[in-house]
Amino acid sequence: MWKDENNKAFKAHIQYEILKAIPVASKLTNGNANEKAVLAQNLQPDRLYVLDRGFARYELMQQIIDAESNFVCRLHDVADFDILEETKLDSDSLQAGICQDMIVRLGCKSVRDDWKNDCGPEP
Repeated sequence: MWKDENNKAFKAHIQYEILKAIPVASKLTNGNANEKAVLAQNLQPDRLYVLDRGFARYELMQQIIDAESNFVCRLHDVADFDILEETKLDSDSLQAGICQDMIVRLGCKSVRDDWKNDCGPEP
């Protein structure tokens, strides 16, 4: 968030194409804009959205899936999930610092049905 000479804050929301090393979309909003809402309004297909835990909202994750994109999201420590499958890590993965590789069903049973897409079989 930046402030101009009149002490008015604004935010820059930028989508970056990593392989091309260039920004491909941007939007300026006032400093109080809801970043999750801005992202939801600007989703594109065939993207990988990397989200911090402040963006860990099931509705937003579903909107990303609906936009035919994927996401990686750091979750809150108290996130509820069931492990559906765990892959044994090879030496390259361990050397890279990867701790676990799992397919999970996200959410407790009371919110699990909110997901429109099939998230795999019930454990």
